[in-house]
Amino acid sequence: MEVEAQEAAERARTFRGGARRRGIRTIAVDQRSDRPAVALADRFLQVSTRDPAAIAEALGATRPSGVVSCSSDACLHSWHALARRYGAPYRFPLRAADASADKGAFHALAGALDLPRSGWV
Repeated sequence: MEVEAQEAAERARTFRGGARRRGIRTIAVDQRSDRPAVALADRFLQVSTRDPAAIAEALGATRPSGVVSCSSDACLHSWHALARRYGAPYRFPLRAADASADKGAFHALAGALDLPRSGWV
């Protein structure tokens, strides 16, 4: 688990460094304040990454120009919903979020694409 946290922090440092060079402020979102990327963000919202309505409420008048996730598939539906809400140029595909969160949806998508998959759900 510690290695995963270190890898997530390194991805966040790389992302933030590129954002900062371009004059883009970053906002970290997590229900836990001890996550490695929190210290690297310009602003921190302590809310669940699985709750896009709570994130939007915590953002208040701030309108993000983009939404990304550096670490977890748990927030992919929020990524999609927030990008849609704020008109971000890239929106994580809803079917991909569904396939990441639900094995039955993954099997249906893989089958539709004629990709190999296990025989059980």
